Amino acid sequence: MKKITIIIFFALFANMNSFCKNYEPADSLNVHINKRTKTVVRTGDENVQGYSLLSDLRELFKSKNMQLTDSTWRSIREIVNSESNKDTVITFSQAGKQIRISFNNKISETDQQSNSSENNNWPNDGRENTNRAKESVKIGWDGIHVKDGNDEVHISRKGVQVIDGGNEEVNIGFGHRDDDSTSNAKWENRVSYGSLSGFNVLLGLNTLTGSSGQAYNADDYTLRPFGSRYFAFGWTKSANITNGPNARLKISLGVNVSWYNFMLDNNNVWTKGPTNVLLVPSPIGLKKSKLTVSYIDVPLIPYIAFKKGKFIEYIGAGGYVGYRMGSHTKTKAENGSKKDHVTNNFYLNDFRYGLTFQLGLNNFPDLFVNYDLNPLFKNNKGPGVSGLSFGIRL
Repeated sequence: MKKITIIIFFALFANMNSFCKNYEPADSLNVHINKRTKTVVRTGDENVQGYSLLSDLRELFKSKNMQLTDSTWRSIREIVNSESNKDTVITFSQAGKQIRISFNNKISETDQQSNSSENNNWPNDGRENTNRAKESVKIGWDGIHVKDGNDEVHISRKGVQVIDGGNEEVNIGFGHRDDDSTSNAKWENRVSYGSLSGFNVLLGLNTLTGSSGQAYNADDYTLRPFGSRYFAFGWTKSANITNGPNARLKISLGVNVSWYNFMLDNNNVWTKGPTNVLLVPSPIGLKKSKLTVSYIDVPLIPYIAFKKGKFIEYIGAGGYVGYRMGSHTKTKAENGSKKDHVTNNFYLNDFRYGLTFQLGLNNFPDLFVNYDLNPLFKNNKGPGVSGLSFGIRL
């Protein structure tokens, strides 16, 4: 009898030891990543959608009420991109919950079946299955998802997300997002920092600053405040310099086409004389008299980007250089019976350069200020004035 009791005790101890080894708390997270395919190993979890490693990890963390932090993602990315063939396991805690992430280089039977199932949906174009794992296009009710190696593009009704090599994210949202929507919350998690990248439209006013010079009277070229308008459009691209926990230092380079409109607040007309530009009174009453100058500009702006949702999303200050593409004057009689349009260089400088300041605000148009450092006209050919413009950036 004693012998039977001892045997039962050891059997119960062995079962309890096995149970403890296999027990995983309900609030813990256990993730398996295949380094070879750079994907989460499919275990039947509905949160593993296969769009990208980054998006799948975010959904897995979210399913456990956790957050995939930037530092954790950087650590995972370094291990995945490393050349080591050894299996790796990292374990850490977040908000009292245990997280275990394992990495291996083998393709499991589950992965092979999953890849085989996916490849059967593609037409046979002669490419190997390894290329299929790196390149995929998925079209569904939730949008279009394209993956080419580490580059990804996701297009949905919420907007466009581009992941460049798994490092830099560019997000363009469509319209307003409903905070109560689960899919919208997923999109919000992808939006990170303010940015100057993309297509830009600048609308504002411009004026003249500086001294008039001995041959000119400042009253002769007084401008109409709301008639002197500034307009520009162009494209910019940003790059990261340094990353911080709450902000990033970036630099933006772009190309713009811009127009100055200097509308006089009197009856004078901009005229090119034999040696310099003249401000000549018109013999008839004028409703409009303006000088328009167009440039192609290249702005270079370092800026600090903050997390989106903050009142200030970015602050930037830099410079620009521009080349004059054209210039003309336009006058219109008060009764509208006579309009004149004269194209000339009016002794304007062909190049301009200056300083720019840009401020991005949440739920409000961004602001800009441009100040030309060189004079508008050539030396001793016109008033010693420079252009100044300010307004909003859309």
